[in-house]
Amino acid sequence: HELIALLSRDVTLADLTAALGPIAQDPGAPQPVALTPRDARLRRVDVSRDPDTGAPFTVELELAAPVAIARLVADLGAYRQARTDRGQPRELYFPPAGAGPWHVVVLAHLPAGTAPIDAAETTALTLRRDPR
Repeated sequence: HELIALLSRDVTLADLTAALGPIAQDPGAPQPVALTPRDARLRRVDVSRDPDTGAPFTVELELAAPVAIARLVADLGAYRQARTDRGQPRELYFPPAGAGPWHVVVLAHLPAGTAPIDAAETTALTLRRDPR
């Protein structure tokens, strides 16, 4: 919830590095910036930037331990499943959150064939910033 609150405000890459960890690698736009996470619950953090403004657009998190979809539902609300091609990972979209000028949509990525979804776990989350 803290990261959602931060991302719902007007933020810079410097704000995200202060909150999540220093830059490990920045190959330049349009490639994502890899951060070295300070939080042991995170294995990997990548920040993609808006190609026009350079502002953070998505934050991809690889969690050190799986989180249950049921836990995400309890914390974020009911999900919708995105349409994907057969054999492709499933994406679940949670309702937009955050009180600032940006909506933050949380996407959970599930391996292809994961069923049932409500009993599944994930280690891959993307937080996407959408203007209100």
